[in-house]
Amino acid sequence: SVASSGTPVCSQPQTGTVTIVVNDAPIINTPTPFEVCDDSLNNNGIYCYDLTQKSAEISTDPNVVITYHETPTDAQTGANPITGLYCNIVPGAQTIYVRAHFNGSPACYANTTLELQINPLP
Repeated sequence: SVASSGTPVCSQPQTGTVTIVVNDAPIINTPTPFEVCDDSLNNNGIYCYDLTQKSAEISTDPNVVITYHETPTDAQTGANPITGLYCNIVPGAQTIYVRAHFNGSPACYANTTLELQINPLP
């Protein structure tokens, strides 16, 4: 039935059907660390990554949308996804937070992490 919350309280019985679809979060993998050699002559531990190179390790399902984030909160909410090349802000190593959801179902998601590792030049 449908009821109002005002005064006086009114209700109206309804007939019909409702379909409720419960979506599962995608099953994803934690990718191997993204390990590179420092590409600068000063060994500053900064490197610019194409994070999408790790997407196939996270999920091979074409219906899964994968986004990368700097903070766990952003990954949980889907805010501030990293786009394009990402240059790490923590020299030498940094954790990136991953969010994955099915197309059309962003409220049902899974999270994991991606470790960035920049090795110094010899």
